[in-house]
Amino acid sequence: MKDTELKVARDRDLFLAYQKALRNNVFQNQWEAVEFVRTHPAPRFYISSKVCSLLLGKVFAGKPIDGLHPLSRKRLKELERLYRDYEENAFKGKRMRERICEVIVDMPAPEFYVSNRYATRIINREMARHNREKIRRMAR
Repeated sequence: MKDTELKVARDRDLFLAYQKALRNNVFQNQWEAVEFVRTHPAPRFYISSKVCSLLLGKVFAGKPIDGLHPLSRKRLKELERLYRDYEENAFKGKRMRERICEVIVDMPAPEFYVSNRYATRIINREMARHNREKIRRMAR
């Protein structure tokens, strides 16, 4: 998947998780609801296997990765853990970084790895899009 497709999928999945959370839970405010959703499991990691492979290559070479948001760094740590576990158990030491990355980026992620502020912006934007589509369908 391309990065833009991953972003669209992440935004859609975050909004769907938000809607589900509102149906199944009681929250005191939007911040609490967004915090609940963004820190709960996500369907995937929303990073391309190519980017994952490049970043992990730097990690394994001991090169610094500057400019990563703390949540992106946290996601990378989890991908590194999954990579090492997958490599050890499935490939018995073979170095197939890109293939392993193709597998692990599609695994369910422990969270969405976005800040509350950014998740709120995504949800508000998706809600507006959802409402526009609903109005457009009703106008037919």
